[in-house]
Parts: sequence; structure tokens; C-alpha cells
Amino acid sequence: MITIRPLKEADISPVATLLHHHWTNERGMTYTLSWAKNYVTHGHATDFKKDQFFVITDNNTTQGCLAIVVYEGNVAEIRDFVIIPDARGHGLGDKLLQHALAWCYH
Repeated sequence: MITIRPLKEADISPVATLLHHHWTNERGMTYTLSWAKNYVTHGHATDFKKDQFFVITDNNTTQGCLAIVVYEGNVAEIRDFVIIPDARGHGLGDKLLQHALAWCYH
């Protein structure tokens, strides 16, 4: 069963690992896993009005994540939108994006 929900404490390690893998292997960036965990834990709070990570799972396995950052004036930005390679092309990204956009309007 596919679920989308706000990030929970138990999601921090799998999401940090997902982002670290994506940054390292797909973007060639050099962030550490420790940095990724801190980033997921503290989000974008130092620069922005509010933020929210969302996680999409299938049978309790993390398939992707997406962060929404809200600036002053209620301008929102999508960040860290990642679906694992094996899950791409199956509509999970669309579901995750629609869920996140609905959050923006509430």
C-alpha cells in the first residue's frame, strides 16, 4: 500500500540515505551522510518561514521524498524531489507532488 505523509523520526535515516545516494551518485556532490541527516532533521528552518518534508513509501519501504520550503510572502519552492531509480515511471512522483501541492494550499 502506498502512503504519503509528513516525515517522522523513523524516516530520518532512510531519507538521509536516499538524498546522500542521490547527491553522490546522480549529481556528483560530496555531502556526507552525517550532513544529510542533519539537513533532514533541521530542514531549511534557518533561512525560511517554514518547510515540510514528505515521504512516499510502498509497503513501508521509502520510495522517495520531497521538501516544500515557504518563504516570506507565502512563496513556496520544491526542493529535494527524489524517487528511487527503480520506482521511477510508475506515477509515484506525480502522487507525491500532488500531495505536497495540496499541503501548500492549506
